[in-house]
Order: sequence, then structure tokens, then C-alpha cells
Amino acid sequence: MKWFIVGVSLIVTFVCFAEPLPDLYAGPADTTSISLDVGIELSELMQNSFSNIGFNNFTVLLGQQLWVEQWNMFGWRLIAMNVQLSSEHLADPNAVTGLDGNRIDLSGSFFALRFYFDWYTVLLKAWFIKVIPIISAGVGFQHTIIKNPRYPQADYDIMAVPVALAARLHFTILNYIWIEMPFMEFSFNAWHTTPTKELGDLTITRPDWFNMYGWLSLGISIPLHKPSN
Repeated sequence: MKWFIVGVSLIVTFVCFAEPLPDLYAGPADTTSISLDVGIELSELMQNSFSNIGFNNFTVLLGQQLWVEQWNMFGWRLIAMNVQLSSEHLADPNAVTGLDGNRIDLSGSFFALRFYFDWYTVLLKAWFIKVIPIISAGVGFQHTIIKNPRYPQADYDIMAVPVALAARLHFTILNYIWIEMPFMEFSFNAWHTTPTKELGDLTITRPDWFNMYGWLSLGISIPLHKPSN
């Protein structure tokens, strides 16, 4: 919710300041240029204070808007993340829902892989800032583990294949730096394992079939040469 509020605030600010500018533009988001978006997802790294960055704690994003005629309002996005969930993050009911009972000293991990097909709906441009609302549909894989140190007999351990719908605001600054927020995903698990939900003084109440995530992404656009005909 906080990223939604921040995103709405940025849109309002953008519209208010963009209106008097002579190069204000609103229209189709199609493109003929070729670039590759490379970035990271920040919120999952921030919850662990960016500590121990490496194979067991990373996020990476790759994506591209297509340049082929009749397809140049569409694109693709690949997200991969493998992050350690901090005790502070799991203890916060505003950050993690579906945990009832004693949240003290919990630990865990979250692995997610997503491939999205993107629709670049409309381009809003003023001065050196561009904003594109993007709607996505995708599929992926995820694996979530939550451990209660007071119940070593078992962990909450669920693997799933989600089918996702997502929406995000893509802000581009000076054509090369981009920020995406809010980045909201709602997904339904087409397949999932059956996890243990009673972990001593902790009960997992989140549904096995549904997920909701709010992310924040940052990256750069790398220009690529257009292939010869």
C-alpha cells in the first residue's frame, strides 16, 4: 500500500509540473528504438538491509519493449530473486501477513522466478521524464520457507507455479535510468505443494493458492543496435 501511495503522489506531481512545459506529450507508447532494461528489485533487498549480497541474496530484472511493427507496444520482462527474509521483516505484520502467533526470531527465504508479457499502454512525457503504465500477464515458479526456532521439527515450506497478473508504473529519467513503482502482482498458484502450517507457537494462515506482492524496481536502459533488414 505504501508504494501505491508513493506512486500516486509521483503521478500527481508529474502532471502538475508537466502541464506548463512546452514539450508535454501523451500518446501511444510504441517505439522503434531497441534497448535492454537491466535492474534489481529493491524492496526484497531492503528488508534485509542489503546484507550478504550474493547467490543466496540477490534480485535481477531483464526486459525489453519490442520494436517490431505491430508489436512495438508490447514487451517482455524476466525477474529472478533469491532473498533471505530477515527476522525484523517477518515480525512486522504490516510487511508480512498470514502469520499468527509468536513472530519473534523467525527466519526464512524466498525464491521467485517470473516471465511476463507486457503491454505498454500509453506514454506520458514532459521535459526529461517519461511515464508508462504497464500491464502484464505471466507465469513462474516460487519457493517460500519460514522457520520457527522454537519448533525445529518442521518448517513452513511451499513450492508453487503461479499464474500472475501485474501492473506497474515505469518512470524513465533522461532516457537511461528507470524506476518502477508501484509494482503490484496478484497471482494464483496453478500447482503447489502442501506445507506444514502449525509450527509450535506460530500458525501460517496465508492461503496456499493465492499471492500478492508489492515491489520496487530500479535499473538502466542499455541501447542496442537495430539489426539490419
